[in-house]
Amino acid sequence: MLKLSLTLFVSSVLGLVLLIGGYLVLAWPGTDDQLQLAGLKAPVIIQHDDAGVVHLQAVYRSDAWFALGALHARERLWQLEINRRIAQGRLSELFGPSTLPTDRFLRSLDLQNLARKQLRGASAALNEQLQAYADGVNAWVGQMKFYPPEFLLLKAWSDGPYFEVYRPEDAQAWSLVMALDLGGNHGQEIARFELARHLSMAQLNALMPPVLTDLSAFYRDLAAYRPLGKQKGPHMQAVTETGFETVEGIGSNNWIVDGTRTASGKPLLANDPHLGLSAPSIWHIAHLRAPGLDVVGAVLVGIPAVVLGRNSHVAWGFTNTGPDVQDLMLEQLHPEDPSRYRIAMIGKDQETYTSFETRTEEIRVRGDKAETRVFRRSRHGPVISDVNEALQAQVDPSRYALALRWTALAEDNLSLEASVAMAQASNIEQLRDALRLYQAPAQNVVMADLQGDIAYQVAGLVPKRKEDKIAGVAPVPGWDPRFAWDGFLSFEQLPHKNRRAILAEGAVFATANEKPDHAAFLGHDFARRDRKDRISELLLKED
Repeated sequence: MLKLSLTLFVSSVLGLVLLIGGYLVLAWPGTDDQLQLAGLKAPVIIQHDDAGVVHLQAVYRSDAWFALGALHARERLWQLEINRRIAQGRLSELFGPSTLPTDRFLRSLDLQNLARKQLRGASAALNEQLQAYADGVNAWVGQMKFYPPEFLLLKAWSDGPYFEVYRPEDAQAWSLVMALDLGGNHGQEIARFELARHLSMAQLNALMPPVLTDLSAFYRDLAAYRPLGKQKGPHMQAVTETGFETVEGIGSNNWIVDGTRTASGKPLLANDPHLGLSAPSIWHIAHLRAPGLDVVGAVLVGIPAVVLGRNSHVAWGFTNTGPDVQDLMLEQLHPEDPSRYRIAMIGKDQETYTSFETRTEEIRVRGDKAETRVFRRSRHGPVISDVNEALQAQVDPSRYALALRWTALAEDNLSLEASVAMAQASNIEQLRDALRLYQAPAQNVVMADLQGDIAYQVAGLVPKRKEDKIAGVAPVPGWDPRFAWDGFLSFEQLPHKNRRAILAEGAVFATANEKPDHAAFLGHDFARRDRKDRISELLLKED
């Protein structure tokens, strides 16, 4: 009897292994060397080299981007699914209540609708690139016999289709999430707002970059805080409530060395971007070739653009600049009508109010009832205090709301246009011109070309602020014109160095998220200079 039971057990295990193995074999992406799918104008050659870099050779440029989309669907479909759900604020449909804080925050930003609006101003070249990529994703999904195992394990289909049609706005929305991840400093403002309630200014300045204004007195005078007896939650959670907090200990580096210091006589360029660890990686290294296109480098899965890399003539590398591109604005509510907020001061005793924009959305939650929420928006941006419970425990909601002003939320933000132009650049000047199209997140760009030219340029929109000790470091009154943005720094006003300036500093240049040496105000919260100084020290060694 024991022998029979053991035999049945072994047979069952073997059967299960064979079943799972068969499924994985059928669902495994494979490495066919020629892609032929409905929608392609001609077959595309796909080759993987020993380093794992995929090389796509196409007859038409649109086919190259189509093939990249198909390849991402073949190898990274679950990653595409999760990325899109993050941008849409729909994680809770899969993971239940645990992801509601993130969903609420992303829904408040309304990135998907914003992406649609932004793409209305896209060039024909960018539209073609985005549509070709989306078509490639959808074409591969349309002919799949089996979905990747993650879909099966989480039963993603229970609340809808396996994988919804991928659209150009999905790529644009994911680029906005990346801008949030790399260019979001509102967490530091929230931290200062909370800490100022409990610490002296000396203690606060010991913890964070110094602020000259007495914040605790400033907010007490405004009566911004919730009364102490009515606090309803633990302190110091607001900054981590959304899952997009700043994490210490990570950073990125890039550098260029002029040809006068290299054995080949040609410039050297290196880039070491440190983003969050994930499996699979957030990056995918790809080489796309077609008539008029020869570009290779790091691609963000879900976005048809080489972010870091080179073409046949120029190379470029990014690190996060970290300027202050987000402000939290205190919106003062009308004392008798909380649907309106104060927008101006007219004389000593007169005030002007206007209504919030509102929309109602339903967030579906796996294993729980759906949540219906009203999201508000002021003239400055989305009201985030409505979706951050820990922040609600600090600010007095009967008097104030906190709205987020952020450069990336502008309807003319089409930073992906820069990637289209960069792929076509033939020299440093053309590459710099392409970077004029870039808005968010602000980046330190080092570059080199085949003629031996090198340069550095900060790219991105950086607000100009009027002279005030508190602007840009903590929440400020949204009705007070002293705290309004005064336009943006021009491209020429952003930090930059040409080859002559770099040669004068030893023919090497590096960035590592440190505060740029620049006269214009860029922000307060930068990394220490240790990494940059050490990189420069090593590069300047004669050996």
